[in-house]
Amino acid sequence: MDAPKGPLAGDAATAADAIRELVRRSGSPGLEAAVEGVPDEQVEQTVAWSLDGVDREALLRAGAEEVLRGRAPELLRAVRTAVDEWEVAMLCSTASELYLDACLESLDMAGQCLGNAGAVVLAGALSVSDSVTELCVYGTMIGVEGAEAFGEALKRNTSLTTLRIGQNPLGPEGAAALGQALLANSTLTELYLLSSSIGAGGAAAVGQALQGNTTLIVLDLVCNAIGDKGAAALVGGLRANSTLAALFLDENGIGDEGAAALGQALGKNAGLTCLSLANNSLGDAGAAWLADGLKSNTALESLLLHETGIRMAGAASLADALRTNASLLKLDVGQCCIGDEGAAALGAALASNSSLTELDWRTTLASSSGAAALAAGLAAHEALTKLVLSGNEIGKEGASALARALRANRTVTELSLVACGIGCSSAAALASGLAASESLSVLKLGRNLVGDEGAAALALVLRTNSSLTSLHLGHNRIGDEGAAALALVLRTNSSLTSLHLEHNRIGDAGAVALGGALKPNAGLTRLSLDRNRIGDDGAAALAGGLRSNATLSRLDMSNNRIGEAGAAAFHASLAASRVLTELYLSGNPGAPSRSRVAIAVRKLMDRNADRAANWDARRLLVLSRCASERARARARSWAAAVGDEASYAPPPLSPRG
Repeated sequence: MDAPKGPLAGDAATAADAIRELVRRSGSPGLEAAVEGVPDEQVEQTVAWSLDGVDREALLRAGAEEVLRGRAPELLRAVRTAVDEWEVAMLCSTASELYLDACLESLDMAGQCLGNAGAVVLAGALSVSDSVTELCVYGTMIGVEGAEAFGEALKRNTSLTTLRIGQNPLGPEGAAALGQALLANSTLTELYLLSSSIGAGGAAAVGQALQGNTTLIVLDLVCNAIGDKGAAALVGGLRANSTLAALFLDENGIGDEGAAALGQALGKNAGLTCLSLANNSLGDAGAAWLADGLKSNTALESLLLHETGIRMAGAASLADALRTNASLLKLDVGQCCIGDEGAAALGAALASNSSLTELDWRTTLASSSGAAALAAGLAAHEALTKLVLSGNEIGKEGASALARALRANRTVTELSLVACGIGCSSAAALASGLAASESLSVLKLGRNLVGDEGAAALALVLRTNSSLTSLHLGHNRIGDEGAAALALVLRTNSSLTSLHLEHNRIGDAGAVALGGALKPNAGLTRLSLDRNRIGDDGAAALAGGLRSNATLSRLDMSNNRIGEAGAAAFHASLAASRVLTELYLSGNPGAPSRSRVAIAVRKLMDRNADRAANWDARRLLVLSRCASERARARARSWAAAVGDEASYAPPPLSPRG
């Protein structure tokens, strides 16, 4: 006897019976009339032809109800067959897997057109799943009804720890439904509601839920127009809650009144470690309220105030708080018009602060004098590991001051000076500081016009430096001479792992030098040469270097002048290499995206990446990896009832574990 076929793993009569039952449960008179008297083998096609949007939702809801009643998802399989739409098929298969598969831990449905009906199906399956821990339904057209369905699922589910449900029109009512679920749920630790239009009313509902919830650690409410009223409503929850660690409130129309409420809460809250208020209109008054809270706070480690309208007075308030606060590790005041006076205040505060490890000061209208003040604080500070000054015109004087600070400092590991008006002479000054530094591992100098001379100065330092692992020199007018200088040091330097030379003027001569350096190099894993002037000769040299290189895993050659010969050389080197997993050739005349060589290159990269086992292979491990005896029994029961359905397995959905 032939093996059973079809989505229900039974004969035509069995499949037709399930579809007829589904139609009956949907309550659609039109569908019931359409299938009446139709032979079993024609039921599936008849339903598919008769469906409209309303009937489609009715079938989905009927299938979801059966899952909620604890039945194995035969009817969801029937929905998949009857509707005959790719999105519905994937949704129903996914819901079935949630019901059955005890090793499916992570599920990403972002961007799919689920709608409320699809959300009901997925939420129904989630309510009976005991394995999935992460679910993403960003941008899936879920509204209030869908949020309510997920809220009910959260009340029953005991495995989910992360729910990403943002970028959907949930509104205040949807937020309220999820807030009620937080009071009953005891496993969810991360909830992402960004861009969900919850407003002040939704924020109030979430704040009320925080008063009774004891498990949530991360809450993302970015871009929800909660305003000052919403921020104040959240404060009530923060005062009573001791488990929430990270709160993201960016782009919410919060002003100084909301900042005042949050600042007062900071003075009493002992659990929050990260507060993000970027892109709000806090101003100096708001910064002062937050600074007052910091003076008595002992828990907050990260305060993100990027683009919040803070000026010199606000910076002075924050600097005053830093003198006594001993918990804050990261402060971001980027794109605030703080200027040199604000920089001087914070620089002086650094000298007496012993906890701050990361300071983001990008685009704050600081000049060379502001950079010098920060450098003085840096020289005396013994904790800072990351300093971002990008977008400030610090010039040669500021660069020289930072170089002196690097000689004295022993903790900074990352320095970002992108677009700081540093020329070739300033690069040489920085190089002298780098030569003395034993801690700096990442240096970002993009968009500074350091040229060949600056590149050569940095290369000279790399001959003896063993701490730098990543060097960013994009958009710097570096030509063949600068590339050759860097290539020379790459022959012996084994500590540098990432070199960025995109958007420069490197031609074939520079590429030939770099290709020769790849042969003996034993450290570089990433090389970016996109948007240069490299042709076939340079490509051939780089490809030749790849043949004997044992470390480079990513090479970006996009938007150069490589023809068919150069593309073929890269293909040949990939065939011999087992290390390179990312090679970018787009934008070159010899490697159009759909050309034969481009396709062949992608296949070789897939081979080198050693992709994980396919979905069918993973399914063979389900029984041995079930998380509970109940899940094992359920999987065995389903396998015995429906037989082999390998041809109907869902597409890979990034299962983890």
